[in-house]
Amino acid sequence: MEYCVDDIAIIRRDKNEHLRDLKIVFDIMRAHQLKMNPIKSFLGVSSGTFLGFIVTSKGIHLDSDKVKAIQSTQPPKNLKKLRVYKVGWPTSENLL
Repeated sequence: MEYCVDDIAIIRRDKNEHLRDLKIVFDIMRAHQLKMNPIKSFLGVSSGTFLGFIVTSKGIHLDSDKVKAIQSTQPPKNLKKLRVYKVGWPTSENLL
């Protein structure tokens, strides 16, 4: 059986601390036989997308394309259309 790890970000301003943290994470992954998907992995980049956000050396920012998509969405005009938006939203009933 093979396992892949998804959505891990290791961010440090200091290069030496960053390399140390990478080694720790890779050692833990190796010890537990976890693998990274090379298609989804990015190492040594100054910015990237993580969990739908843009991560750069200056911080975490909203993805402007997603903001525009939300802003251009028309609000529901009636109860039936509102229910269409609600389908699939987590509720206290399906979280427990």
